[in-house]
Amino acid sequence: MKDLRNKVALVTGAASGIGRATALELARHGCDVVLADIDKAGLKQVDEEIKSLSRKSLCVAGDISKKADVTRLAKTAIAKMGHVDVLLNNAGIMYLGEARQMTLANWEKIIGINLWGPVRLTHALLPHMIGRKKGHIVTTASVAGLMGTPGLAAYSLTKFAMVGFSEALRVELEPHGIQVSVVCPGPVKTNLNEHSEFGNKDSKAGLSESFLMSTAYSSEKTAREIVRGILKNKGHILITPTTHALWGLKRLSPELGYQFNRLLWKSIAKNIGVTEPGGRK
Repeated sequence: MKDLRNKVALVTGAASGIGRATALELARHGCDVVLADIDKAGLKQVDEEIKSLSRKSLCVAGDISKKADVTRLAKTAIAKMGHVDVLLNNAGIMYLGEARQMTLANWEKIIGINLWGPVRLTHALLPHMIGRKKGHIVTTASVAGLMGTPGLAAYSLTKFAMVGFSEALRVELEPHGIQVSVVCPGPVKTNLNEHSEFGNKDSKAGLSESFLMSTAYSSEKTAREIVRGILKNKGHILITPTTHALWGLKRLSPELGYQFNRLLWKSIAKNIGVTEPGGRK
């Protein structure tokens, strides 16, 4: 897909952050966009911005973790827009803190949104794309999906799953004319951390001020990298120097990666209120 003009893109998590920025960047490249999010007010704002770029926009509010909402989203997108050329599975949440403190309900919620959401939506749109013999499936993972990140165990679980999911689909779907990419950003300045449903206000602010965030990209810069990766049909769209460095370190030596994680955990633990792994202030 070397040209996005007059294509239709479906973007989940489109009301804010990377989703919003990428939806707008796709519109600037000539796409009409289906915007999906649970935040109706946020969707309306992005809808107006896209229409100001002289592109069509369709808002579909819903919860990506609910099977019925995903089915409705896929059917509405095809019925109203005619087809879907690009699917961007971007909606996600994060839990910040020690895994031992998470309830099963916490685990089920993050898996429902970050894992089942993309799987169900991809499953719903695959017959449509295969029938047309074209399409591009893009899923937002994370550097935490390439290198397990302490303090983000549940998030890493879902993002590792999305990397493996995308790598497998890229091979399977190539004969059907469908391209597949996985996006692995490093730190990005979004509201994901602030809206984390685990950890207190002070711990979230502390993480935002950690050394990793000093290398963070803006959502807009991240979106430009994503669209560039789509146009180049990259299997892995690695974003920020942090991601390249950490993935390279882990591939060079898993032991060095482990030692880095130990240092990282000391920094994160301090910021989220843990003095030592397994201990509390």
